[in-house]
Amino acid sequence: MHARLWATLTLAAGLLWTGCAGGPHALTHGIPNLTCIDAAQNVWCSGQPVTLADWQYVRGSLHVTNVVKMNPEREGSDRLAMVAGLRVVYVPISLWQQLVGPVRAQMDIAVANVVPNTLIHCR
Repeated sequence: MHARLWATLTLAAGLLWTGCAGGPHALTHGIPNLTCIDAAQNVWCSGQPVTLADWQYVRGSLHVTNVVKMNPEREGSDRLAMVAGLRVVYVPISLWQQLVGPVRAQMDIAVANVVPNTLIHCR
């Protein structure tokens, strides 16, 4: 239970920290709002990586192998993440859900997929 609570809080804090409902602020290797939220587990949070080079940086330099995609596909595709060899879990949360709260089942899926070497991202 403790690990699940940690993952939920990590996910929520990461989404708030990166400003998923807002525009990009800082870019790191072309990736908006890239932030390590748990160095021991190598868990990162960011906005939407766009290019193959972005995804190659995530895989090669950050050693991420797993992606939890929380933005709708219309806001950006993760096809290139899969080309770069990353596993992508799609858990879209709409703008409305960002404002009033996501469905519990969505958060459970997202939290269950936050494992070591994960990037959680939105737009």
